[in-house]
Amino acid sequence: MTERYGNRRVVTMYAEINELRRAIRAHDSEATEAAWDKVEAHIDYAYGHPTPSREEP
Repeated sequence: MTERYGNRRVVTMYAEINELRRAIRAHDSEATEAAWDKVEAHIDYAYGHPTPSREEP
């Protein structure tokens, strides 16, 4: 996927969202906070587009 959202690559944004999911499921508050900081800047993109197929961690 080569789609971009501003300067961000969409594939990287979805990887960051998956990182957040893993941190939440692991109940790791520090990792969750760090992952959220990355995702927060582009979360509006995810809500405006359908979720692509993804592999579970």
